[in-house]
Amino acid sequence: MPRTGLSVLTLSIVLAFTAAACSNGEPTPEPEPEPETAEVQTFVVRGIFARAEQEGQAMHVRHEEIQGFMASMAMNFRLDNPAEIDGLEYGDKIEFTLVVDGDLDMHASQIKKLPPETELDLGN
Repeated sequence: MPRTGLSVLTLSIVLAFTAAACSNGEPTPEPEPEPETAEVQTFVVRGIFARAEQEGQAMHVRHEEIQGFMASMAMNFRLDNPAEIDGLEYGDKIEFTLVVDGDLDMHASQIKKLPPETELDLGN
């Protein structure tokens, strides 16, 4: 075996024995799971309905800034009750409650259509 190959093999064996010697033979304990936060936040969100998504289980909305939580953007929101978007069409102005749990799991509820003349600040 060439000298370089022998050196690499020797080093590998030494490292393996060193690692084994440092172990106390007990399995490494699992890390403690992060405690779940029970904090639930709600936000009133206004925006423009674009379309149903995920086979009607979500809606795509261009929304105003959600103060203290999120900038104005277009995104999908999971629906608490998919029937709430029945009858909505592209461009309808809407308002809904965004429920956010401690794990940032979000869903939209209490969706209502706003009058067409409602002014929105979409950050354009």
